[in-house]
Amino acid sequence: MVIASIRRLACFAALATLSMPISADIGWAQAYPTRNIRLIVPFAAGGPTDVIARLVAQKLGESWGHQIVVENIPAAGGNTGVAMAAHAPADGYTVLVVSTGFMVNPSMYTKIPYDPIKDFSPITLVAASPNVISVHPDFPAKTLKELVDLVRTNPGKYSFAQPATGSTPH
Repeated sequence: MVIASIRRLACFAALATLSMPISADIGWAQAYPTRNIRLIVPFAAGGPTDVIARLVAQKLGESWGHQIVVENIPAAGGNTGVAMAAHAPADGYTVLVVSTGFMVNPSMYTKIPYDPIKDFSPITLVAASPNVISVHPDFPAKTLKELVDLVRTNPGKYSFAQPATGSTPH
């Protein structure tokens, strides 16, 4: 009789234990999203990160039935926007879209208001963007080697443009 009671108790305990994860999922499952999402782009509007973020925002908004609001916060090589995302509530309603400067900035600036490893979790790679060096067709250099040699032999004569310090083209 004692063995039968122990067996029944063990079976009940096993069933209760196995059903706990199921009931926990049912009890805590919540719809997401239930409101608009803020998508921070720490660069100026119109750049590659912004264009990609807007495409993603449009598709996610259509899929989820909620607006994804793209907010451009260009300043300090992206550090200002990244810091705003780092200090936002961890509720899934503030998302950050960044490029390589996000990981480069800690080595370029003595103090940044976020830790790229501890303050963020990557979700997905959205795009890969190749870099291109281009010059006017009449420019004397036609290859990268010729360009480097020309600039080295003429210090201070030539300039270049890039979107932001720490950005991929920089």
